[in-house]
Amino acid sequence: MSGAGDDKALEAQRYFAVLAPRLRPYGSSGPATIREHLATARATGEPGTEFRYENGNVEALAEVLRRITGLSTSALMSEMIWSHIGAEGDASYLVDTDGAEAACGGFSATARDVARLGELVRCGGAVDDRQIVPEAVTALVGGVPGGYPRRVRLPAAPPESSAPLPYHDLWWILNAFVRPGRGG
Repeated sequence: MSGAGDDKALEAQRYFAVLAPRLRPYGSSGPATIREHLATARATGEPGTEFRYENGNVEALAEVLRRITGLSTSALMSEMIWSHIGAEGDASYLVDTDGAEAACGGFSATARDVARLGELVRCGGAVDDRQIVPEAVTALVGGVPGGYPRRVRLPAAPPESSAPLPYHDLWWILNAFVRPGRGG
């Protein structure tokens, strides 16, 4: 998803102005919240023709989950995962002026607690003898399954650039586990 036009740099500026109001250009009349940003987003191409990472896709998924569950992103994460991994501290998300968490990035936790999250994934979604996340879900994180784009371009890369990074199901697949989203 993207805003008006195909200018990735402008779209990134519009999005981060939502999350960091001080970055908003003086007199800006653009979206002021994640939900307002999503309401102005438009497709940049035909579905299924090319994969390009877009923050708006992750934010749209988070909004769907908020509406279905009635829980904020952080409350859902806490209920389903954080409270089961033995986390020592609370995690946090960057929020917009409405208090909606930025699901595409801005997740923050102590190194030890992030290591616990990584251990959950490494152990197939289990903590001790309890299955927290289905093993089939965590198995997807270790590699790119058939039928998915094997390589994708960096988020702000022009269409003619090379595609160096494997990505699928909200995970960038590098030489180590990476939390989904920008800055995550």
